Amino acid sequence: MSPPLPDTEPRAVSMRFRDFDEFSASNGVLETEFVQLGSDPIESHMMRVSLDRLVLMRGFENVPLATRVSGPSNACVLALQLKAAGETFWRGREVNERTLFSYRPGAEHVARTNGGMVWSALVCEPVVLDETIRRMHGTEPATAPELATAVESDPATIAALRVALQQAFLIAEAAPHVLESHAARRSLEESILAAAIGALDPQGDRPVLDGPPLSHERVVRRAADAIAEKLDAPIYVADRCEAAGVSERTLRNAFQSVYGMSPIRFLQLRRLHQVRRALRRDAAGSVTEVALRHGFVNLGRFAAEYRQLFGESP
Repeated sequence: MSPPLPDTEPRAVSMRFRDFDEFSASNGVLETEFVQLGSDPIESHMMRVSLDRLVLMRGFENVPLATRVSGPSNACVLALQLKAAGETFWRGREVNERTLFSYRPGAEHVARTNGGMVWSALVCEPVVLDETIRRMHGTEPATAPELATAVESDPATIAALRVALQQAFLIAEAAPHVLESHAARRSLEESILAAAIGALDPQGDRPVLDGPPLSHERVVRRAADAIAEKLDAPIYVADRCEAAGVSERTLRNAFQSVYGMSPIRFLQLRRLHQVRRALRRDAAGSVTEVALRHGFVNLGRFAAEYRQLFGESP
């Protein structure tokens, strides 16, 4: 978590983005990687509200995405969908607007959507959540069985959390000067934390959703890490199999489970994003040279796929 904001910094920041690389570079709280799955022109925006113990985020993306999000190494993240235009899959399982995701420090969110989404997240240090649990339930918080969990909250508790978050965002949009008051910030924090703990259900009365075998996530993560190490070089399925230490069949099953597509298709989309970044870094560079460097041999097919995905010519 970042230290308290200096008095000169705005507590509410609203941003719009042309693409998801810009989003990743600007959000300042979460480390994100997006692979765009839809070809519609991108519309994305985010509001970030910094209180004293909480950072609140509300975002919107209009196209299908495969996402990999890492929270701060010293903070917890709670996230939920506010509105979804299509289906959302977390760890290979379909989730909905009643699902509350909980991430401890060091956890990752790996998911995919087949439509646009409005989402919200709150970020805080673990001690803030744990102290709220002690105050509300009079017990020590149970040790989370996994770094990342998802709870199917009942309608009343998730609705209370939505209302508490909505109040904070409405104030940030319509009357941001209210956030200059410490008392107002504390009041917002208390209502949001109480609602979040109620929806999270730390006493374990509601089932935690299961996903695919955790080994699938590890396989995908190791394969994705291999990409991150070679952002400007093509990576092939054999490279991923070697990096993940599994057979091609296991790699295929893992990607199908987590991302709903084959590793070859994921690689193709990832490469197109790599080319776009490279062209933006060096606008005077040769499109042909960049495409070839990233493993595209059929340049006509490359140009057509690039245009279909991003709505523009390379």
